[in-house]
Amino acid sequence: MKRLYCYMVVIISLLFVKQIFPQEINTETAKGYFSELKAIADKDNGKMWGKYLYGPVMFVNPKTKEIVTNENDNAGSLTNKDGVFTGWLSDKDLIANTAYDWHGKKWTMIIMPLPKSDYSRRVLLVHESFHRIQKDIGLFPSGGTNNHLDEKDARILIQLEWQALLKALSSNSTDKKYNIQSALTFRELRRQEYPGSKTNENTMEIVEGLAEYTGIKLGIDNEKDRVKYIACKVAESGKFPSYVRSFPYESGPLYCLLLDQSNTNWKSKLDAGSDLGELLKNTYGVKLDVDLKQIVDARRAEYNYSEI
Repeated sequence: MKRLYCYMVVIISLLFVKQIFPQEINTETAKGYFSELKAIADKDNGKMWGKYLYGPVMFVNPKTKEIVTNENDNAGSLTNKDGVFTGWLSDKDLIANTAYDWHGKKWTMIIMPLPKSDYSRRVLLVHESFHRIQKDIGLFPSGGTNNHLDEKDARILIQLEWQALLKALSSNSTDKKYNIQSALTFRELRRQEYPGSKTNENTMEIVEGLAEYTGIKLGIDNEKDRVKYIACKVAESGKFPSYVRSFPYESGPLYCLLLDQSNTNWKSKLDAGSDLGELLKNTYGVKLDVDLKQIVDARRAEYNYSEI
């Protein structure tokens, strides 16, 4: 009985250790992700934003704080292992998908495990790499929150906006302009009904929307698959309990992909205070009706209003 008890203690202890200290990051898997990201950055070669995307990258195990990086830190404190570098974050270090200053370098930090889907993984890798260069290219504003997007009417209007933008992406020139006008009408009415929302929404669309657009543009090879990818995101978004922080992951790519379809040099007009909706309106020469509510009521059925 005593021996059985000891065996049980050992087994329980091993299970506890396995739970608290899960398997370390697979360095071969990490090397594959580094190579995947570098190949995307090499193909772009800085053309999209005027700055090369690939730089210091660290993958983090959020439970153990183990890291695997593609290069050593400035202090040379990491261990070279099979062509990558390993080490540990301290208890004080932030863990998130973000750009992070650590040991003398600005890193692209990404939490493991990464998505298994090729497109989702590449979008994430590029999205976070964009954040690392975002301040350098002057596209990192600061602003307030968007709590209004938890209100029923705001949720409805932003979903109508996304549906109209999505429809515009696959429309011919005449229908495209009509659908853009609808989207901007839904957008403008929402912003009028929630004073102060314009600046805060614009800020998040620049900070996170441009990052997600960059991920989709560079991480997905062709336009057809990009539209499919963002269409899936819009379809899934109806289940989200809150849009306060997530909305630019839909809005940003939708606006930017439509701006790409204009074949204009729209990125040269961007700055930290830009409004992607205004930029789209001016690019396509869209004008809005004075009576926004009347247009919303007349057109909302065309954009899945009853389902929303």
